[in-house]
Amino acid sequence: TAIGLFLVVRRPRWSTTLLTLTLLINVAVMSTKGAKSFRLWLPLIPLLAPLTGIGVAWLMGVAGSRGLVLRRVGVFVALAASVVLGVVTLREVNTKKFGVYWQAIEHVNAHTTQISGPDTPTPLRPRVASAYHWAVFLREAPEVELVKLPQHLDHWKRLLPEARAATLAVLDSVEWLLVHRPILDQEADLFDHVAARFEVVAGFWTFDTDADLGPVLVLRRAGHDSAGKPLVRTARGVDLVAWRNEHGLARHLLEPLAFLEPPATAGAPTALGQPPTVPDATVRSLVYLGWRWMPLAGTGLGWIEHHWWTDTGLREDWTVVDRITDPTGRNAWQNDHVPGYGFRPTSTFEPGTLLVEGYPLLAGCEPFTPQFKPLGGPWRRGDLVPAWMWLKLARFDEDGLEVARMLPTQRDGRTPVDLTRAEELGDDVLRSEEGLVFAPDRLVLVGPFFLPVHPWFRWPDDGRPDPE
Repeated sequence: TAIGLFLVVRRPRWSTTLLTLTLLINVAVMSTKGAKSFRLWLPLIPLLAPLTGIGVAWLMGVAGSRGLVLRRVGVFVALAASVVLGVVTLREVNTKKFGVYWQAIEHVNAHTTQISGPDTPTPLRPRVASAYHWAVFLREAPEVELVKLPQHLDHWKRLLPEARAATLAVLDSVEWLLVHRPILDQEADLFDHVAARFEVVAGFWTFDTDADLGPVLVLRRAGHDSAGKPLVRTARGVDLVAWRNEHGLARHLLEPLAFLEPPATAGAPTALGQPPTVPDATVRSLVYLGWRWMPLAGTGLGWIEHHWWTDTGLREDWTVVDRITDPTGRNAWQNDHVPGYGFRPTSTFEPGTLLVEGYPLLAGCEPFTPQFKPLGGPWRRGDLVPAWMWLKLARFDEDGLEVARMLPTQRDGRTPVDLTRAEELGDDVLRSEEGLVFAPDRLVLVGPFFLPVHPWFRWPDDGRPDPE
């Protein structure tokens, strides 16, 4: 192609000059786009082909030309190389990295029914929107109406208020929504809008997924699916005993566990950047009511749900450090987070607030990345892995170093556990006088449960040594 372009410039003719100018103008226009994907060259291939042909014709030459044999051999070598390199290139392209979106729309296709009645002689098709419209384009069933959002949701931070309002209006009109996890982490207005209207009914992830996608969640309008799981939910004036019984929280945690906030000291800044505080002797606490693990339809992911309550409110913003381990202690799952996907900091909790937050769970270290390693060890030869849930509420500085920690309470609910009198169990694991067990980094053990072994990670029970 380069040789052809050189020859056209060296020996101009109206036909080749017009061709070259058209090509150069198109290249200049395409170069103004932010994305420089090779797909932008597809419309230009018909303009490149004649230039390539001119270059090949010169290389092939005519009888009697100097170096004819060498030039022709070069042409055939280049053609052969293009076949080999083309195959190599295509094999390196991950054509499945958005396949989880295909699985998500297939889930919608399989779980939708048309709505009809005396007032709707023509059945109404359920409407579905996708964070990446092009990822599911033309993959919807005839019974489903795929709605294109005015703006892709991954552009949310760059959208003007008018564009945001138009996008939210369309979200209000759909029954189903397909999003990958980072979409929910962008800004509070988008998260709050989605969390208030939709619940999670399925989740999809594979090792072929684009590493930046994380799990793709299928959300449905709240109340339309008995299996729906809220991203976050708040309530006031709840009967805690009835709530724990209704959600089966006592199955894993026999009694709620309260964490006490250290008292504010004179001159210390508040969590919201207000003027220095005055000494405050008020005992403030956050009560962990329990958790539950639930299966999530799709590719075998789980759903971990935490239940919190406070009767006092809190002064500071605390990070929840939740960890799941197995008997081997390897490949632990950890989900350090500010409650409610980062949008419900503890300093905003009002007295009497109950908060429920749920997250997709792939049990192991570095979940939803190509480096993921499942927990379970030799228990992966069976159906269930014995697991333990650990918790800590802490504050960290800019370097990630812990600067403060809420302490679990004694049974009176108002006195923090005294670890100076705890029993050493080995490897810096402590057991307090009340029977609470603390990890070396002082996460407290809140209870055991069982995790099912994902079919992807099951080892054959054939007597051979563990693969790990």
